[in-house]
Amino acid sequence: MFHKPMTGQPPGFGAASWLGANGIHALDALLWMMGGPPDHLAAHASGETFSALMRWPGGAQAAFLCDNAAGCRREDYAFHAAGESCAVTETALTVQTDGQSLTTAFPGGMASFALEHDAFLDAIRTGREPPHSLATLVPSLHLCELIERGHIGAVPASPAVGPTPPAQTERAILVDGHWGAALAPLLPGFRLAAPADVTGARPDVVGALLGRGAPPLGAALLDRLPNLRVVGVAGLSVARFGADDLLARSVALVNASDAHADSVAEFALGLAILGRRRAFQGDAVMRTGGWGVVPPPRGLRGLAKRLKPAVRRLGLLPLARRVKARLDGGGDGRPPQTRDLAGATVGLVGWGANARAFALRLAACGAHVLVWSRNAGESDIRQAGASPAALDQVLAADIVSLHRGLTPATRHTLGAAELARLRPGSVLINVARGGLIEPAALLDRLRRGDVFACLDTYEEEPLPPRHPLRRLPNVFLTPHIAGGSADMQARAADEVVAKVSRLLDGGTAEILTPVRLRSMT
Repeated sequence: MFHKPMTGQPPGFGAASWLGANGIHALDALLWMMGGPPDHLAAHASGETFSALMRWPGGAQAAFLCDNAAGCRREDYAFHAAGESCAVTETALTVQTDGQSLTTAFPGGMASFALEHDAFLDAIRTGREPPHSLATLVPSLHLCELIERGHIGAVPASPAVGPTPPAQTERAILVDGHWGAALAPLLPGFRLAAPADVTGARPDVVGALLGRGAPPLGAALLDRLPNLRVVGVAGLSVARFGADDLLARSVALVNASDAHADSVAEFALGLAILGRRRAFQGDAVMRTGGWGVVPPPRGLRGLAKRLKPAVRRLGLLPLARRVKARLDGGGDGRPPQTRDLAGATVGLVGWGANARAFALRLAACGAHVLVWSRNAGESDIRQAGASPAALDQVLAADIVSLHRGLTPATRHTLGAAELARLRPGSVLINVARGGLIEPAALLDRLRRGDVFACLDTYEEEPLPPRHPLRRLPNVFLTPHIAGGSADMQARAADEVVAKVSRLLDGGTAEILTPVRLRSMT
């Protein structure tokens, strides 16, 4: 009997249910006591509640009960034989034989984990299989799966566990950097090797995975890998991994474009919504004791507000309004209103995986999306629910978001002339590269105060502590985090492993071409 409430939490370790994560302990103990699996099973499963009746050759029987949603954690095992009963709890073992009782207390704390580690290390030193090896656990796992499916009838034999057949290990993949559980899908079909293992020619290596912090594959190493076909990079940028050298050797190159795109698009969508609602200004006002989304005027504007009654009495209010309009760059001087994203026009400067993912989310929110790009095809843009447009139209949108890679040709795409086309009240978002905007022109435009900017990237990173951007009230600053979440990094590893595996097995995946590389940072 095993009870462990885990309401609202999904099962871990890839289990089909919490039975595989919790009830497996009871099944493993039962099969160990009985010397192997039963030959007949009648199981019932409903939600997180499981029950099973089992029969062994010779007539021995057992009842298994597991309810993960009932009561508090409780784990009790009871075994009965002729003249003997054993009761196992989390704290002690009690054996009753012919009316005599003997209780053995279990050590507390981390003792069991220490014993498992000791057995593991002993197996490495001696070469003997540890008592808790996967092969020993397979019958219990097999029985667990049958109970989860509500199996009734004879128990089929559990799958055999042994070395992978040689025919499946003829190919190897070079792995550098941290990949974790993402490598699991490769294990049935490939050997894994580290760069240090490549001391001579390795014709068996057909792919390579380069994680965060991994160095590029040098020419000497590549010369030892004559059959290298695919290299996967667990990131978006591949500039530092010798991409041109790999393509020159006819090696396919893939990156984590989809995982990064989804993460960046999610971040940009949040900025777009909060920027339209003036939520960032509201936060700043609230932190200074105020209420609303309009910060109190400072400097000359603050003085003008205090002098307004006197100016009205003197009949100079119309003149003062004309002067203020000139100072505001020709605007009407009214503070921007809070607006919804639905119905807004969003202009995207550049097109790629990030922009496409952002456009799809914007279209789902009811926004109108315009795209300016020198390279994208019109059909690709329209399939994402957006419309191609001229740069002037894009810059006149309610929200302007940058999505170009930084190259010598794209540096300072937005200068003074382009920034002047931003409409008062608009929101400027940069989750691409800081170098796409000319820094001095950006400061001049933002100092007018009629445009709000959400900036995640900067031409100089980290942003200097005394940088003028830090003092502007109409700027929301984040430290280059649009595409750096732990969840995104895990998805990126999975994506790249899947792409490499498909290509090596004769399938298709999006690869980086020389044309695409020229437009990337």
